[in-house]
Amino acid sequence: MFKIYVGNISYKVTAQTLNKLFSDYGLIDEIIYVTDEKTGKPRGFAFVLMPSEDQGRAAIASLDGRRVNGRPLVVGEASGKGMTKPTEVVGASTDRPTPSQSRRPVSRGARAGRRPGQRRFRGN
Repeated sequence: MFKIYVGNISYKVTAQTLNKLFSDYGLIDEIIYVTDEKTGKPRGFAFVLMPSEDQGRAAIASLDGRRVNGRPLVVGEASGKGMTKPTEVVGASTDRPTPSQSRRPVSRGARAGRRPGQRRFRGN
């Protein structure tokens, strides 16, 4: 499965329009046309899933920058942001303290909203 990002889409473009554009380059498994949850209006980007990487790359090469309804499309391979989490941090040194350990301690006065050296007044 080859996932293609399509950006800078005019709000007048529909999923059927994208289907016509991409079907010239091969089979389309799915078109994910992203809309706003509250308003239902398009957000200006979509994802096209094609079964063949070769067909997907041909579509990217031909459609990137092509004007549709007066706007040049941004077409490229979807990067998959947010889909995977790193399992380890490469190059991390165990000798250095973490950011939370390296902070200077806060004086009680600053925590209580007072200037350093200012004392709390307690009346009788």
